[in-house]
Amino acid sequence: MDSPTDEESENMKFLRYFKSANLTEEDYLISLLGPKHLSLHVAIPMTILYLAIFFTGILGNIITCMVIIKNSSMQNATNYYLFSLAISDLTLLALGKYSTSLAVLFTH
Repeated sequence: MDSPTDEESENMKFLRYFKSANLTEEDYLISLLGPKHLSLHVAIPMTILYLAIFFTGILGNIITCMVIIKNSSMQNATNYYLFSLAISDLTLLALGKYSTSLAVLFTH
């Protein structure tokens, strides 16, 4: 475990580098973390991909649930488990993927 003097020494090294590099805080963060926003040539394809996954997942899981509900021959323990997974996937898609695609699109 580092002693307090080692931690202070690391802090001093960082401060000396920060001052010698003549960077503003914003420039330092950009060099360390990258830009705040995605460029359009990245954001648009990601949004299209996320929306395609979203709509395909919604359609496929709804069809799966409908087939299991409508066909009595499909109502067994294995397919009930599949039905449960489809409902879980629908919930995850509805709560996660759509909001992620909107966040990617509107952060630009």
